[in-house]
Amino acid sequence: MARSAKTKKRPTLSALRAEAPPTPQQPKRPIKTHEHSAFSGWPMIIAWVGMLIFALHASTHMVAAGDTWVAMACGRHFVNHGVDTVEPFSANSHKPGPTPEEIETWPKWAQSIANKFDIETVKRWHPTGWVNQNWLTHVIFYWLSTTLGSEEDPHFNALVYWKFAIYILTVICVYCTGRVLGANPALSAVFACFAMFVGRSFLDVRPAGFSNLLVAVFLFILVLASYRNILYIWLIVPLSVFWCNVHGGYIYTFIMLAPFVALHLLTSISKKRFVSIGRKGIYHTIAAGSVAFLAVIIFNPFHLTNLTHTFVISASAHAERWRDIHEWHPAFEWDNPVGTAVPFLIVFIMGLFLLPFWAVSLILTSHSMPRRRKRKEIELDEYQWPKIDLPLMVIAALTVYMAIRSRRFIPVAAIAACPILAVFINQIVSAISATQNFQRKNRLAVSPMLPNVQLSFSIAGAVAVILFGAWWGLKFKRIYLDAWPSDTKLKSIFMRMTASDAKPFNACRFIKMNKLQGKMFNYWTEGGCIAWGQEPDPDTGRTPLQLFMDGRAQAAYNRSAFDLWTTIISGGRITAEKLAIARARGRSMTADDYEEIGKWIHGQLKDREVWVVLMPAAVFNDPRKNSYYFVKALEHDPNWRLVFLNNKQKLFVDVATPQGKELFENMGGKTVYPDDFSKSLTLAHKMLLSAAHWEEQRRQIEKGENAATVKLNRETATIRTKEKAVAQLKKKLAGLSEQLDGLTQRLQGTQQQGGPELEELLKQKQQIEKAIETTETELENENTAIKASEKAVAELREQLAEQSEQLKTVQKYLMVVSRQGLDFATKAFKLNPSPAPMLEIVLVAGRIAQLRPHVTNFCKNLFDDFEKNQGQYSRQDGYRLRLGAVRIACIHLQRIAQATKNTELATLYSDKITEYDRKREALAREKRW
Repeated sequence: MARSAKTKKRPTLSALRAEAPPTPQQPKRPIKTHEHSAFSGWPMIIAWVGMLIFALHASTHMVAAGDTWVAMACGRHFVNHGVDTVEPFSANSHKPGPTPEEIETWPKWAQSIANKFDIETVKRWHPTGWVNQNWLTHVIFYWLSTTLGSEEDPHFNALVYWKFAIYILTVICVYCTGRVLGANPALSAVFACFAMFVGRSFLDVRPAGFSNLLVAVFLFILVLASYRNILYIWLIVPLSVFWCNVHGGYIYTFIMLAPFVALHLLTSISKKRFVSIGRKGIYHTIAAGSVAFLAVIIFNPFHLTNLTHTFVISASAHAERWRDIHEWHPAFEWDNPVGTAVPFLIVFIMGLFLLPFWAVSLILTSHSMPRRRKRKEIELDEYQWPKIDLPLMVIAALTVYMAIRSRRFIPVAAIAACPILAVFINQIVSAISATQNFQRKNRLAVSPMLPNVQLSFSIAGAVAVILFGAWWGLKFKRIYLDAWPSDTKLKSIFMRMTASDAKPFNACRFIKMNKLQGKMFNYWTEGGCIAWGQEPDPDTGRTPLQLFMDGRAQAAYNRSAFDLWTTIISGGRITAEKLAIARARGRSMTADDYEEIGKWIHGQLKDREVWVVLMPAAVFNDPRKNSYYFVKALEHDPNWRLVFLNNKQKLFVDVATPQGKELFENMGGKTVYPDDFSKSLTLAHKMLLSAAHWEEQRRQIEKGENAATVKLNRETATIRTKEKAVAQLKKKLAGLSEQLDGLTQRLQGTQQQGGPELEELLKQKQQIEKAIETTETELENENTAIKASEKAVAELREQLAEQSEQLKTVQKYLMVVSRQGLDFATKAFKLNPSPAPMLEIVLVAGRIAQLRPHVTNFCKNLFDDFEKNQGQYSRQDGYRLRLGAVRIACIHLQRIAQATKNTELATLYSDKITEYDRKREALAREKRW
């Protein structure tokens, strides 16, 4: 950068020599006078304030805290039980070792080394099992939160303070690195701020924060060793010891020391052109690196395993499987939901642009330097061609490449690259200024920045810092201190910043209060919080309800455990087949489909002795996830029953097990709940589902009554028809009998006469007798049919009487259970106006005929109250939850209006639904940072 214009015109070297008489002690090199870089002095107050604000701004990004809760659980375990490889939280984790059988699976060279020692020595220096490379960070997290709070009530905001401290130190290191490299103070400050901005969306409360800081410290140590004193390189020893205990990223030190040493060895042949630590520096670096390498093995509880584990998780056969998670995907995968790579893309483009521009500017400037030597007088402020720090440039490039491969490294890439970019710009500006002065004035010197220009930039910088600081402060207040729309209780800065209001705290309290033990199936990102929320055994630290899986991945689990969890949570092959068939037919899956899937899931869980399932709302509310069908299948399986419910969690138990059956049957009795809301909501769900079952029975009984009544009417009509037929047959029979009597008399008169007339009368008699016989048969059949119908009528009347009694019983239970269920749901809503109780009221209670008027009336009152007091509610915690509840009420009211063909009212509710959706989306944007 340009030098300050406040310095006076400097004397030439010949003039200084003329004024100062030569002495033996007089140096041969030109005398340097004190100089101030542009923007040094009071403008740096602005720069430091700006860096502080950018560090705080970077620290206030919201990133979900999956690893934070694992850290808290592990920290508590280590503080109380020490550090070892015995895993206390999961039934499926690594077992401690190694065992002789396990050693036999190692490579031959490793076996040959292990066989030279007894098994206890091998276990000490190369333990296997649960290898927690972040153990010290976990202890620090637990210590901070319980020191500022207590073990019973930790002060989680302490972790926010830790995050602030980490990134304030980081921005200072990045700034100092730029300054030692020779960049102008203001430029160094700007790029230190930019480094924070680039990595902001990846900075969360987890052990990786230490690696972000320690990368900056490590690079600063390399710069100090290169530019100040090589003995600074020995600082990597304590750095590595601390780093290898707080995070596995310590391996970065040894990866980057290799090119640092190699390139310094290469550039030592031309010390005039390149920055070089010389052979002595190389010896010191190799020695310090070797000592650091030994130190990370000795001063770590896992010793050699801490080193080999890093290669196992990064280069083993199963490493790619663990990299399926989004943060390990490439930086420029634009649909990746983890972080944003746009600022990093700017860094990448700046590097691609500045590198050739920097090289060209230095080449052009170097062409002027031989001509300068022909001058007789050399001025003190003449431009000095800068040395190229090739090792640091390569380290920055390698770190950028790491980020391109895996976006989780974007913060450290920015930390490594930004000081180099600052130096590039500084040297480009200086080279251009010197070259222009040489061309115009034949004087190879950097023009000082004019005082007015410097003042203008300083004022502009001050205004920018004030405006940005004010914007950040106001936004911080609005997001982290004002009313929190997503929750009414979990609303601290930490809870908001880490999205921990969605974690299963109350579900864990339910687990703890009911002393649940055994094995559970859980969503993997919830595992750490579930472990933290339990009360571990005071002697072993083992949690009573063992996890199936959690976010520690390969640190605690084999790939087979992760694959098994993935298979079960996705519902196995049967779910994929059922989904494919349903989608091909353009329909949703049926209850029968879910029952089949549920049967398969039950078998899988039963085989593994799992009797508890806990799932978050993010799973059971999102049909785009296969895990959504897992929960739906459980809800259709008669073996699994819901025993805990709130807005964010569902906890099921297997009622085929004694403990599950007892927990389910004692809901409302011995089963204990952490608060009235979850108790009321869960009981409402149970009762309303029971009421829905009774309602279905009522419908079936009424359907049976209707069918029986139809049959009774049909049989009664049949009897009447048959009775008419009998009367007609009797009348016909009487007529035939009269005809037969008359014919008999005639036969008696003509019998003696004989002849054709007698034969004719006999023939007629036979016909009448046959007709009488046929009629009597018909009469008998009709009478038989009448008796059968009368019997059927009697049976139907008896059936109707029984159904009537059944209906009375069902209606009695239905009335009691449905009213109680609706009352519990209403109570839950009053305790916490939110979507979960509204779904119970509208979707479950709304299916019960006798509750529909009450449900509709409740929705109308809720809508009217919300419209009247919306301004007041908008300033209260939980406003977004209330919006979601009123939206559900409007959906119900809209359907009622459509059913009654009230078009105007249906349009009103439709517009309100759209309005509430917009407000909820706006809140999600405004309260997201």
